[in-house]
Amino acid sequence: APNIIFSIYGSQDAAFLALADGEVDYVMNPLGLSKGLQEQAEKGEGIQSYTNADYGMYYLAFNMRKYPFSEPEFRQAVDAVLDKEFVVNNVLGGVVFPMYSTMPPGNGYWFNPEAEANPYIGWSREERVNEAITVLKDAGWSWDVDPVWDGDLQDVVPGEGITMPNGEPMPEVTILGPGPAYDPLRATFNQWISEWMRELGMPVTSELTGFNTILGPVFVDSDFDMYILGWSLGNVAFPDYFESFWHSRNDTAVTGNSNTPGYNSPEYDAIIDEFMSTADLERARELIFEAQIMLATDRPSLPLFYTQTIDLARDNPVFPYTESLGGLEFQEGLQTDTLPLSR
Repeated sequence: APNIIFSIYGSQDAAFLALADGEVDYVMNPLGLSKGLQEQAEKGEGIQSYTNADYGMYYLAFNMRKYPFSEPEFRQAVDAVLDKEFVVNNVLGGVVFPMYSTMPPGNGYWFNPEAEANPYIGWSREERVNEAITVLKDAGWSWDVDPVWDGDLQDVVPGEGITMPNGEPMPEVTILGPGPAYDPLRATFNQWISEWMRELGMPVTSELTGFNTILGPVFVDSDFDMYILGWSLGNVAFPDYFESFWHSRNDTAVTGNSNTPGYNSPEYDAIIDEFMSTADLERARELIFEAQIMLATDRPSLPLFYTQTIDLARDNPVFPYTESLGGLEFQEGLQTDTLPLSR
């Protein structure tokens, strides 16, 4: 190509309108593409779409350095009431896919199907609420007024006066996350999770804010309670992010690295140390399968959903290939291999 011009647009709407109008030939868009915006852009002449398996993860993280988020029963109770299928199918209209494992299923060689066997898949609302209450009570939680499922109302009568196992009232907690203008998908999950936790009597606030506002509490100060964000896992299928995100040596509070929950498990560390050092590919696969099971059990982060990656481009550029894990956007240097055709 004789030259490449990168234009910056202030919103997805503006960028894809420019694509439909022929002002640009391709849009780099790391936030994913809503169905409505895709349909609007495809009304432009000569627009091509390319769909690939996504290589990313949207998740809820707990600050395991703080009580009660450090308690496995607390994280299990949140997992029980978190009805991903309801949000994905009934609220978001199926534009994303529920995610249960810390490995996206699109990365087939490294994906362990057993780690996706979440025990609460397909459970009713009543079953989820009753399970969460049982888990908390067995761990020493109590209420002045217990939350209960009302069969006549087909709804939860919220608990009141919740007390933690240490005998103290549960403090106000916050789930940080981007607002609907930045990402309506994560904002929607944030609001539903907060509501379900409040039904258990937990004083939880959904704090939807600017992306940059989240960075300080999560990646600098490590003083958050819970947050919802997403990771793009790059364009290399080898899953070394299991070391970056959850090995104790990468605790954000200590090193400034990417283990934001502060997960600290000697057993997990040993698995990952061997995984990062072995030259045996089959052994590496066995180890990462074990790591997925351990993370599904310990729940430092709860995977929420993943997406398909949809790239839109005009028929002017000819790409050297269009099938790629994570989509065209994450193929570094692809621009230099793309042929421009005259309009």
